[in-house]
Amino acid sequence: MKKWLVFFCVCVLSLLSASEKSDYFAKLTPQEAKDIQYIVTTLGNTSAIGLLFKKKSLEQAGARIDDVHPLRFFGYVMTNPQLKASFDKIKGVAWSRFKEGMAGSLEKADSRDHLNAEVIDDFSSESHLDRSKVQAYVDRKQWEALIDFMRR
Repeated sequence: MKKWLVFFCVCVLSLLSASEKSDYFAKLTPQEAKDIQYIVTTLGNTSAIGLLFKKKSLEQAGARIDDVHPLRFFGYVMTNPQLKASFDKIKGVAWSRFKEGMAGSLEKADSRDHLNAEVIDDFSSESHLDRSKVQAYVDRKQWEALIDFMRR
């Protein structure tokens, strides 16, 4: 069963990767917001076995948000108390795979210069995070540490 859960998490997270089109300043569409809510709420509030039954719908939601910038994704989660609570409850293999996949998305965004000072300023302000700490994680390319920092 663990193999299926790992496969499922990898599939969902690969769909969350930053694409060439990702633009931090693009507003989320109502559908993208709904899909982010579904993904985070499901990962945070569903058992590992339950996630197996939601695999297809999670993959579909992930595909629909493929163009969402990773910090827009996190900014939306961080500014919504219910989503933040669900985000903080993601655990186990689902958390490990989620964090790994989002770290890859942040790396891709950085390689395309989509994590510049203007983006960091806006994200930090919107999410009420210490800008210097966010910038330090970005400068050192410590993506998983940045994601952990967002959970505090």
